Amino acid sequence: MDLENAIRLNEQESLKGKDASFSNWWFFDTNCISELIKLTQNGYESKVHVFLNDKDILILSSVVEELRKRPDLLDKFDKTFSTANPYLVSDNTRFWYTDIFNFFE
Repeated sequence: MDLENAIRLNEQESLKGKDASFSNWWFFDTNCISELIKLTQNGYESKVHVFLNDKDILILSSVVEELRKRPDLLDKFDKTFSTANPYLVSDNTRFWYTDIFNFFE
């Protein structure tokens, strides 16, 4: 799901009084995280904070590794995700994705 659709879904579900995520756990790939950081830098900080407010975000170590190549974005990570609950998860293999999502189900 791309960021625009995720935000739209979250807004629609919150208007109904529902949580838009599965068990309140969210996963963003590198592109989504960098887009959220860029939105924060471009004047949408309050909207990003409302969107991320109190969400449990899984951050794979491979995503952090990719962001290390962009220190301009990585430096803004704390500010962008200040209203969320980020969890750093090691990423050993592609097969691990299945294990973690099966665990949550």
